Amino acid sequence: MKRKIFIFCVIFLCVFLCFLGYKFFITGNTKNIESTVQADEYILNIKNYNIEARVTVWSNKNSNTYNLRQYKKDGYQKQEIISDNMDQGIIIENKGNELVVKNTKIGLEKVFEDFEEITSNSLGLDSFIEDYKQTEEKKVTEDEKYYMLFADVKKSRNIYIKTKILYINKQNGEIEKIEVKDVNNNRIMLIEYISLEIL
Repeated sequence: MKRKIFIFCVIFLCVFLCFLGYKFFITGNTKNIESTVQADEYILNIKNYNIEARVTVWSNKNSNTYNLRQYKKDGYQKQEIISDNMDQGIIIENKGNELVVKNTKIGLEKVFEDFEEITSNSLGLDSFIEDYKQTEEKKVTEDEKYYMLFADVKKSRNIYIKTKILYINKQNGEIEKIEVKDVNNNRIMLIEYISLEIL
């Protein structure tokens, strides 16, 4: 009987320690951000990630919502954009300077090589980070709920995009959303993160 209790306690302790290690020591699963300076450092240190998000795009007359999955690891990036009412979508794979675009609805695939301007991706978290790095006067503010990082958009192919704002939830330290505004300060895009894992 004592042996069973001992084995049970050892198993419980092992499970508890594994959970603790996952929760607190594996990079990207939690982040304790307590100031605007730490929020700035956190964003600048993100290199690789795996995300799932909901993207809403506003135009003059209507809005469209898409589901977005992105994976970025070193020189490889994959993005899948799926419409709300369909299982099929568009898959974009970026392998260095080669871009592969697949339309799963009609079974079409196109490969582009040496087109650096095409491989830049305005929906990616790395796009925000790049814009943020190039912003001359970095602005990080906070309110009761969020740390907010502002990035000036200078290299976009869309001349009407002016600002991106990234929101970090103060309570759990997670990136919650990115808001994109035009030259008139109107919101034209909102990326809401369902899950975001820093790799």
